[in-house]
Amino acid sequence: MIHLLLAIICGSLFAILFKLFQRVGINASPVILMSYLVSAYIAFCIMLRNGEPQLDPNTFTLPAIITGGFMAGSFYAMNQATLSHGVAVATISARMSFIIPVIGSFLLFHSDQPQWGIVALIALSLILIFFRRDNNVRDNSTDSNIRKSRDWLNPLLVFLCYGISNLLLKHLQNTAAEMGGSNTELQSLTLFTFLGAFIFSLFFTLKELEGKPAPDISWKDYTAAVVLGAANVGCVYFLMKSLTVIDSSVFYPVYNIAIVVIATLVGRLCFGEKLSSLQWAGIILAIVAILLFFR
Repeated sequence: MIHLLLAIICGSLFAILFKLFQRVGINASPVILMSYLVSAYIAFCIMLRNGEPQLDPNTFTLPAIITGGFMAGSFYAMNQATLSHGVAVATISARMSFIIPVIGSFLLFHSDQPQWGIVALIALSLILIFFRRDNNVRDNSTDSNIRKSRDWLNPLLVFLCYGISNLLLKHLQNTAAEMGGSNTELQSLTLFTFLGAFIFSLFFTLKELEGKPAPDISWKDYTAAVVLGAANVGCVYFLMKSLTVIDSSVFYPVYNIAIVVIATLVGRLCFGEKLSSLQWAGIILAIVAILLFFR
């Protein structure tokens, strides 16, 4: 039970941390970049502690790096979605993305057929959750309309990047299992994935800073990177530990619903985020969809 609680806490932290970064004036891009170095270092230490992997790294390096690219993209999208739509919407967009590996596994790996009625319910809940209305700001300028249309892309990118990275991770884990991979091999894949995320984060950061002076890195940025990197590794580690003692049919609905509820409450109580009635309807539908899917 303690592993489940820690997995929920770590999984709830991402959007909350990005909101805190905004409040205290931390530039998220270099923090995300440094956080993946922290994650890779922690994964490397865990891997060495449990023994040297036996898998040929050439088989997994490129797929793991590509997976890391989508993982990094999901963090940058999460940051932007948190700024534009708030903690609750950004978190729910990430939580609902589990449907992508479900559909992808059916289409690509011949897994069980998804429950299409629940897929449609999730699609409807996402549409409602993505709805954002600025009652206090009336700006009909072209720039404002373009900016609002782009805002809609932020939670959608969170949904897509999280879902695709989870699908690719599932593929890597299946491939490793077929080759007799143990926990040590899976940890080595995790290391390659974090290194891939760092490479793509470096590209994103350099692109963002192109033509601009390098930002000043303070102790706050280093601290934020350590916390974010540790939360990233903790989320993966405690999730896997929980699944060893809790059946997935019980774990996933509790895990996802708890994160949705925590993110919604933190966004409302701590950051004063206001959700429309349509967004609340979407949140309720999302919770119902999770319960139905894992019933």
